[in-house]
Amino acid sequence: MCRVIVENIDELTDAAFAAGYAEMSPARRKKCDAYRFADDKKRCVLADMLVRRELARLTGCRPEEIQIRLSDTGKPYVDDAGIFFSVSHAGRLAGAAFADREVGFDIEQIRPSPANLTKFFCTDADKTYIFGALPPEGDVTDPETLRRFFEVWTYKEAFAKLSGEGFTKRLKTVDFDKETAVFSYPEGYVICTLTQADL
Repeated sequence: MCRVIVENIDELTDAAFAAGYAEMSPARRKKCDAYRFADDKKRCVLADMLVRRELARLTGCRPEEIQIRLSDTGKPYVDDAGIFFSVSHAGRLAGAAFADREVGFDIEQIRPSPANLTKFFCTDADKTYIFGALPPEGDVTDPETLRRFFEVWTYKEAFAKLSGEGFTKRLKTVDFDKETAVFSYPEGYVICTLTQADL
């Protein structure tokens, strides 16, 4: 089982925002309150709401009863439910993936990005997949190259979330493998879902 839910913050009504905010834990509300911009608050509330409501559906609890905990590395989980989840948001989208095994999930908005970022998370094989040759100087702007750049980026983020290790130097030793992940491409975005069974 692997289920992905993605929604647009533009569809979050004021009433839904208020209800979602009320369901959040005090710690999560504090994080939300710390954001300066309304869109950041909306992404935070919507992501939390999606997680709580799907976990409530799967467990039979009410959304406000769901106790989301964080591991030592910051990975969210729920006790004894046998349900794993991963959350992401970017641009106008927020979403989460739910599975019966470890799962990593990432959303990125496609935008011009510095080519030299690849030195922090890419293997040589990854760079060849993205650029076909040496990375260009400056920003990546070509649409196809950007799509490949964000495929690799979201794969690495999803892998980091799945493993619970976070974005570490080890990602430079993990080759991108498009066959082991599920990608979707809503207009202007790349979304990657990766489960333990895929690796």
